[in-house]
Amino acid sequence: MRIVRLLACFAYWVFLTVLLLVADPAAIVGLRRIPVFPWGDHGIHFAAFTVLSILTHGTRWPQRPSWLVIVLLLGYGMTAESLQAFVPPRTVELLDYVANGLGVMAGSGLYWFFQGMMAQRRTQANLLAAYMNRTTTRDAANE
Repeated sequence: MRIVRLLACFAYWVFLTVLLLVADPAAIVGLRRIPVFPWGDHGIHFAAFTVLSILTHGTRWPQRPSWLVIVLLLGYGMTAESLQAFVPPRTVELLDYVANGLGVMAGSGLYWFFQGMMAQRRTQANLLAAYMNRTTTRDAANE
C-alpha cells in the first residue's frame, strides 16, 4: 500500500509542477481557459499545496511528519512560483507565495490532526481489547 501512496504523491507532484510551469495550465487539463473561482487564483494555489502536503505526509516519508518535510514543501512552493517569471505570460505574485505557504501549513496541520485522531482511536481500541481480554480471562478463571 505504501508504494501506491508514493506513486500517487509523485504523480501529483509532477502534475502540479507541469501546471505551475507551463504558459497555459488550462490547456493541460483540457479547458479552454482557467475557470473563475470565487476564491480566485490564490485559492487554487492554496488548495493545490494543501493536497500536495497531505499526500507527501501520507507517504510516511520520513516515517513521521517532520519539519524537514515542511521546509522541503515550502522551498518547492517558493521555487515553483519564482520560476514562473521565466514562463511568459505567467507572472510571479506575492499572494501566490503566501497561498502556497499557507497551503503547506494547512495540509501539514490537517494531516497531523487526523493522524492524532487515528492514533487516539487505536489506543482506545487497544485499551478496550486489553480490558475485554482481562475480563474474559478473569471470568474463565472464576468458572
